[in-house]
Amino acid sequence: MFNLVLQTKDIKEAKRHDGLLEIRFPHPKEKALLLKLRHAVLSIETGWPILPDTTCIGEIVRVLPSKDRVMVAYVRPQNEFKQFVEAY
Repeated sequence: MFNLVLQTKDIKEAKRHDGLLEIRFPHPKEKALLLKLRHAVLSIETGWPILPDTTCIGEIVRVLPSKDRVMVAYVRPQNEFKQFVEAY
């Protein structure tokens, strides 16, 4: 399974939508990467730049291109992140 890792500065917008997270981020530089995004795992980079760590957000269920040069991904949150999202 493919793991897409984003930095916090890459996420343009994130909101809840029918139990899923709608996350907007820039188009990947590699065109072939677009084919791998569906059913990929989305993680966010945390920690220090010299010693990065990742936190799993969830599984990408659907990916749509947007008119404003941004990808829209619908993500099913994983257990720990799902509890965090539901709390807020």
